[in-house]
Amino acid sequence: MPYEICSLATRSRQHRAGMVQRYLQAIPEGLAQATAEREKPIGVFGLLRRLITKDGRRGLAAAIDFLQAFGRHLQSDENPLPLNRF
Repeated sequence: MPYEICSLATRSRQHRAGMVQRYLQAIPEGLAQATAEREKPIGVFGLLRRLITKDGRRGLAAAIDFLQAFGRHLQSDENPLPLNRF
């Protein structure tokens, strides 16, 4: 049983490391697309059309996961944030 737990923990770490590697590989491609010259700006409906694609939803989910993790670590015992900042 302990071997199985260690094996699961190792596979989980490897999976997370693979996800981070994929995120890092996607950054240059995303920056290239974001900074590409366009004849005209993308409209609101064009943005919505891109958001509802499979890749768009995946990207939004990854961004939200990152922001949630980031927010969780903003408030710590050493650096408590006030409840009503805004």
